[in-house]
Amino acid sequence: MLLASTMASATETGHSTAGDCSEAPICVGVRTNMLYDVMAAPTIGVECCISRVWSIALDGTYTWLNNKDKSRVWRIEGLSLSGRRYFGERPFAGWHAGLYGQLLRYDIHLGSKGYLSGGSGTRGKPSYGFGVEGGYTLALSRRLRIDFSLGLGYLGGEYQVYRRNGIHNVWQSTHTRKYFGPTSASISLVWVIGKGGCQ
Repeated sequence: MLLASTMASATETGHSTAGDCSEAPICVGVRTNMLYDVMAAPTIGVECCISRVWSIALDGTYTWLNNKDKSRVWRIEGLSLSGRRYFGERPFAGWHAGLYGQLLRYDIHLGSKGYLSGGSGTRGKPSYGFGVEGGYTLALSRRLRIDFSLGLGYLGGEYQVYRRNGIHNVWQSTHTRKYFGPTSASISLVWVIGKGGCQ
């Protein structure tokens, strides 16, 4: 009887620790921001939980589109690093809040003017931002999630305004951006890899 009781107790203990994300050998979420995807700026990101309620994430954005004479250009390159705290019983589900930082280079010319950040005219320096973010992650299935989040903070850096003249870009002016407000938004599709409390 004592042996049976001991084995039952060990089994229960094993089940309880399996639900702790910190015990999982691998626990990550692979995601893409569908808002940016529909704007022809595809993203890919990886979020990794470092405890049952804390995670870190790295997201990247890249697109380079232009027509033959480059009178229309849509180039965006960006990286974002964030840390997030979930307020539910497991990561990748429920309400969350955190901090983020981002770097951004772009060349956008769709009308009479073009806007360039991170080019030679701005000494190659990208725009940068940081702030706080919050949102909610909705569990659609055991592994599939949709994450809604909004970031508020600061976006700074230099950018150029130019006009296209034949095959050349003609510089018009250089500006310094000092913007406070919404700097990121996402509706992300997330696929969770892990076990126990991560699912």
